[in-house]
Amino acid sequence: MGKKISKVARKLNIGELTIKDFLEKKNNGNFNSNADTISDEDYYLLVNAFSGEQETLNKEFCCGCHKHYNNIMRFFASSCNRCGGLVCNNCKTKVDIENNLAELLNETGLYNISKGFFSYTVVLCKDCISKFKQDKQKMISAMNGGYREVELVSKGYMGKKKVTGNGIKISTDFYRDKNEAERILQILASFYSCDIVLKVGFEKETEEEPSENGKGTHYYTTFSYYGIAYKKAYR
Repeated sequence: MGKKISKVARKLNIGELTIKDFLEKKNNGNFNSNADTISDEDYYLLVNAFSGEQETLNKEFCCGCHKHYNNIMRFFASSCNRCGGLVCNNCKTKVDIENNLAELLNETGLYNISKGFFSYTVVLCKDCISKFKQDKQKMISAMNGGYREVELVSKGYMGKKKVTGNGIKISTDFYRDKNEAERILQILASFYSCDIVLKVGFEKETEEEPSENGKGTHYYTTFSYYGIAYKKAYR
């Protein structure tokens, strides 16, 4: 079902003649200037040209085929777990991955992967499939030993370390094991192809859980590490 040109014009605050002229040029003259409606694909072109807001494109159109979603349809649509754009059933790819891998990819800030009943499933648009494959391989490499090459330098360190680039701010979730939180910080740095983290610090939170005997509450401390990841300069 097409979009009424009059409604599109009001939404984008442009004239109907502007819409028709634009679409005639985009379609190499193959556009009916007497039409009252336009296709989802033409609507996408208009929003992209006259709105210019990527957030609008991500929230209203499938990022693969540019199918338009109204407010009701949007509620039932899937979102790509990497770029956040809407993706229809024909364009999405679902991949089951191990829990620890999914949780670490989420910690990079690049992904928002939800856990199903038994495992994590990544939903991806066509543009993000190859990026996911690369990210997955980088994370596996970091987990399987790459992190051991990463040096952590406390924010209290007064010396100088030679590094390159602007650095990448990284941080972990809260972990009960302080050493595990440090290791996760190293894994994140390795994922970004960095081998040193400067200004390393941590935050603490107090958590609670029922005591083993069920009579009272047990309190414990969790740790979140943060820092700025760089590549070392060897010259």
